[in-house]
Amino acid sequence: VLCGADLFTGSCMTLTTARARNQITLGQALFTGASSWIGNFAGALFVAYFIAYLSGLIFDAAGGTLPYASAAVNLANAKSSLGFTEAFLRGAGCNWLVCLAVFAAAASTETTGKIAALWFPTMAFVALGMEHCIANMFFIPLGILTGSDPRYTALVEAGKALPLKADFYSFFVSNLLPVTLGNIVGGAVLVGMLYLAANKK
Repeated sequence: VLCGADLFTGSCMTLTTARARNQITLGQALFTGASSWIGNFAGALFVAYFIAYLSGLIFDAAGGTLPYASAAVNLANAKSSLGFTEAFLRGAGCNWLVCLAVFAAAASTETTGKIAALWFPTMAFVALGMEHCIANMFFIPLGILTGSDPRYTALVEAGKALPLKADFYSFFVSNLLPVTLGNIVGGAVLVGMLYLAANKK
């Protein structure tokens, strides 16, 4: 928001309202939304693989697991085991809060005001355990990479860590698909269209 980057979840609101006001075409909205989703996915995978996993940050100096590796695997397991409805509703609730943050930040012309507006709704969705498709593009692949690492599987065999249950199929089907759909509804409908209707005059 501050640097002019493009986050898919915020775009669910802005592209919807721009299209509803005939400022862009449907094709432009779909192309920009899809490009943002793909670009965010590439960025999340880059950070997960190169910065968190390959750099060794996820494991401690002794090759152990606590706290980061176990947390990453447990989070991937939990997120990939959600039912479709649970994941969808958590995604809708998440992006309701995220887009409220983006909407409120747009009202401020000062950097400190934008940060304050962004902070509290974002903190709320994280604290509540809501589902954000872009964040999950980082967390779940990182958990899968970590749980498949020989250093981690050795700890599982020693009874010091829980085994990895998530895989890329469950990531896409049980989490990414329903959460992305929920994020679209939360941003496009619960914020974009409702605020557009409330402020149409």
